[in-house]
Amino acid sequence: MFPGITGINGIVLAVPAAIASLTLPMLGSRIPYNITILINTVLGMLALLSCTLGTGMAGPLVGTAIAGITSALGQYLYLAVAASFDQRVVITFSIGTSKCQRRHL
Repeated sequence: MFPGITGINGIVLAVPAAIASLTLPMLGSRIPYNITILINTVLGMLALLSCTLGTGMAGPLVGTAIAGITSALGQYLYLAVAASFDQRVVITFSIGTSKCQRRHL
């Protein structure tokens, strides 16, 4: 990115993601699923635009903070949907991303 702000970039990404991860379980049940998907999509586009079109150091850092919130919201949405499926379906979805034993199926 820019010389000298790599550490700041990591902090700017992690802190909003941690705050969002702590608050989403309390607020997420009050917002309809379709609206949450729309919010996550818009936040993702704003993060991309801010990182690429932002000027100076502030633009990319704001985009990184928005990306951290988007990441936490996306994980929350995935886990909310995964809870409604049968365990075998969730394990099948996870085969490509982790080491899944055949015996669990």
